[in-house]
Amino acid sequence: MTTLSALSNTSAGNQLEAALKRLCSGPKKSWSTQRSELIAAHRAENRVFVLGARISIDYGLPSWTVLL
Repeated sequence: MTTLSALSNTSAGNQLEAALKRLCSGPKKSWSTQRSELIAAHRAENRVFVLGARISIDYGLPSWTVLL
């Protein structure tokens, strides 16, 4: 299992840290602006949406218990 401290010493960890800093800095954007940017990034294949199990179950997908 990878710990956060181990992740922070990797290239992926550095990229994640930089992305989080960018996300948390700068002027606050409206939900409309954020939504538009997320849609554009998704269409450009620059983002991957990851949903937790609870949302998946609500849409009829099997839980981890069923899959395992």
